[in-house]
Order: sequence, then C-alpha cells, then structure tokens
Amino acid sequence: RADVLSTLNEHWKHGRFASYDWDKHIDVEISTLDSLIEKYGMPRYCKIDVEGSELAVLQGLSRPMPFISIEYAIEFRSDTEACVQRLEALGYLRFNVSREDSGKLALGEWVTSERLLAWLGAEADLLAWGDIHASTDLRPGVTTLPRNRPGPLRRALRPLVDFFRFNSSDALR
Repeated sequence: RADVLSTLNEHWKHGRFASYDWDKHIDVEISTLDSLIEKYGMPRYCKIDVEGSELAVLQGLSRPMPFISIEYAIEFRSDTEACVQRLEALGYLRFNVSREDSGKLALGEWVTSERLLAWLGAEADLLAWGDIHASTDLRPGVTTLPRNRPGPLRRALRPLVDFFRFNSSDALR
C-alpha cells in the first residue's frame, strides 16, 4: 500500500504505521557509511532516511562529513535523541530541522543540540515528522535546502513501477 515505506526496524511497524501490512520481505545488501566513503569518497552531504534505522546507520560512520540529515518521527523521540547524541560524538556542532517534506528550515538559526531537542520536546503534533540537519560548522551558511524532488532515474522508472503495480494488483484479484 505504500511503495515508499519499508524498514529493517521492528518497532517502526507500530505507531502511525501499525495499520500497514508488513508481510513482504526482500533481501537487500547493506553496507556502512564508512565503507561507502572508502569506496566513493567523502560526500559533502548525506541524507539518511531509513525508517527507524538511523542510529544503526550513524554507528557505521566514524568521522563527520560537512552536512548530514536524519529523518525523525516524533513518536520515536528517544531514537531521535540517541541519533543527535551520536551526531554530537562525531563532531556535529549545529542543528536545524525541517518539517515533513517542506524543504524549509524551521528554526531561524542553527542551534545547539540542547535547543534542538527542547524544540522537539515542545512539539504538540503527535504525528510530527521531518528531517534533522547537522553541520560540523559553528556558523553554517545554509539557509535553504535543496528542492526535494525525484531525480532523473526515479522519474524515468515511475511509469514502469506503476505498470507493474497495476498489473500485479490485478493478478491478485
């Protein structure tokens, strides 16, 4: 029912996602960020969106890149706090947040982890989610985020994915 929703994390299957059917299993190869950096070089930015496994990904990173972001879901706040602590241990100094897929920084300035976590703690929306952005720079010059849109490969594959989704749903009836 949601082609963008999958997880390696069992507790992610609860909360807002409890009504989904989690009955399909696919084997995928996984790697660490450190091994990817060794193979491809250090990126300037990395977005981690792994549906509840952000901390596991961060544990596979031993040195910071200039900018990184992780997805958060407010009902898993303790996981988010652990991720922010890991980011601090890696040397990230300033944080900001964007709600949902807005592509806009919600805080007027980049803040310390304490201020970020206080902001998250004051969130009244019980289904809030978005991205936490972290920088190794004490004064990040980033004021806007890249536009969130599918890349050329995803745009090219979308008709094929839709075709197979339509045909496989018909075959199941």
